[in-house]
Amino acid sequence: MHQYLLLSGTSHQELAIAISQKAKIQFAHCAIERISDGEISARLLESVRQQSMMLVQSLFPPVNEHLMELLLLADACRRAAAQFLIALIPYFGYALQLQPHISTRAPAAPDQFLIKIRMSLTRNLPS
Repeated sequence: MHQYLLLSGTSHQELAIAISQKAKIQFAHCAIERISDGEISARLLESVRQQSMMLVQSLFPPVNEHLMELLLLADACRRAAAQFLIALIPYFGYALQLQPHISTRAPAAPDQFLIKIRMSLTRNLPS
């Protein structure tokens, strides 16, 4: 069986801890801070080198902040040489833009998000 480390952003840490306990997946710790100018900083507090990671982050309001946390955590894992990354997104913000009554002339935010997260999760992972 594949062993994972579970990492959570600030959107729903209680859910991530429950998943960790129920599935018997080790919970990895990180620090997410808000810098005075409004930027978000994320750093890992333990090694994830050659580990398979599950990132748990819901995208409910404030959607953009939670999305940025997810992207920063994915990038931190990638830079720390994680072997494999999976993003678990229990609530997918921006999904309303996929409704048929929304204009299809502009690129849909969910499509753009999926492209960016796929790039962040897969770019330059060590083999």
